[in-house]
Amino acid sequence: MTNRTRTLNIERGVVHQVVDDVKTPESERLMHIDTEVLGVLKSWTQQSQFSAPEDWMFASPVQIGRLPFSYAGVWRAFRRAAAKAGVPHISSHSFRHTFRSWLDVVGTRLGVQKRLMRHPIFGPR
Repeated sequence: MTNRTRTLNIERGVVHQVVDDVKTPESERLMHIDTEVLGVLKSWTQQSQFSAPEDWMFASPVQIGRLPFSYAGVWRAFRRAAAKAGVPHISSHSFRHTFRSWLDVVGTRLGVQKRLMRHPIFGPR
């Protein structure tokens, strides 16, 4: 994560508590992120007890930092928050669709939307 270029690099993932490389070339690409989001992530890493460059961004204290927070645990927290806010159903696609709708509303070109949503891009860029 760098402030100068405002990018985030996903280097590894976890499936069923097995750490491995990310699944696709699209997942390996640098992600451009908003300055405010970068600030929140930097603040989080400064507050985390696991803040070394090789540590997980969202290291689980339960796993003593060896693994990130579990997917299931994160979704339980999202669902509790959604229920409290009166949102009847929430999924990862809810976030993707909302993001895509916001991009469309502000007039973002379709090719840029595809890149930001990390869809495979065929042909010249």
